[in-house]
Amino acid sequence: MWCPKCKIEYRKGVTVCADCGTELVERESGYGVDICEIKDEAAADEIVEFLRYSGIEDVEKEKTADDGGFKISVPAKLERKAEKLVHGYLIAKEEEKEERPERASAEDVSETLEEDRPALEEKEDGEEALFSEETEDTTEILHTSTKNEYVKIADKYRDIKYSGITFIFFGILGGIYLMLCRFEVIPIQYNVFVFWVIALLFAGFFVSGIVSIVKSQKLKGMIPEEERKIKDVWAWLGENLTEEMVEGWSDNSVSEGENDLLIAAHIRQMLVHEYPSEPEAFLEMIADEYYEKNYV
Repeated sequence: MWCPKCKIEYRKGVTVCADCGTELVERESGYGVDICEIKDEAAADEIVEFLRYSGIEDVEKEKTADDGGFKISVPAKLERKAEKLVHGYLIAKEEEKEERPERASAEDVSETLEEDRPALEEKEDGEEALFSEETEDTTEILHTSTKNEYVKIADKYRDIKYSGITFIFFGILGGIYLMLCRFEVIPIQYNVFVFWVIALLFAGFFVSGIVSIVKSQKLKGMIPEEERKIKDVWAWLGENLTEEMVEGWSDNSVSEGENDLLIAAHIRQMLVHEYPSEPEAFLEMIADEYYEKNYV
């Protein structure tokens, strides 16, 4: 027997929930269970769409009779996965609210779902005990990913250097072209104004190329320090990250791609705690590369 309100299992013979007094029912594999209640219909629709996008197709939204809100339910067999996704949605919306306070819809959804957070976290306590102290909440870690992708200094150096070379090349080529036109080797004549406009354009290419080359040389001097930092972080991961930890972070209820993101997020969280002064995008890049190199 099972309480559809508290989501608690009871042994056979018990007919009423001891906590809320609700009459118990037989729990079937496809029985729909409520995972949250939302006051705003637009926010409820957004959550329904998010769950369906995440692979839970059988999602239902039903209007409640007492307060005019909306409850969202899923099949019982997908309850655990749906609760994780909704919890993650809450965290993502809270981050969005901090970055864009003018978006009232994000604030409304965060405040509404905040009421469901304690129940979700209480149900996860038993399983979350397998994780390390720094990574108690799987979904929260997964949604702390930085928005900006980190670009290595070595890659910046190459991009700027070759851009500079390209600008210089076209500047010189344009100068040669104008000289050939000036001495009538190429039978194209420009009036004085057009000639100098084109000359200034090619000169701008040349100067931009020189500036880019100078900038790339400054970046080149920073490459060894960045490579040293990356090497040190890899060495720390080699000493502190174990196969048992990676296996403990795996979640068989999600797809392989989602699982890779989940484990990489845990590794990133370890690095954030160990190297708080380093940019999170830098640590995220290292976590992704280390996981792909050693575990994928």
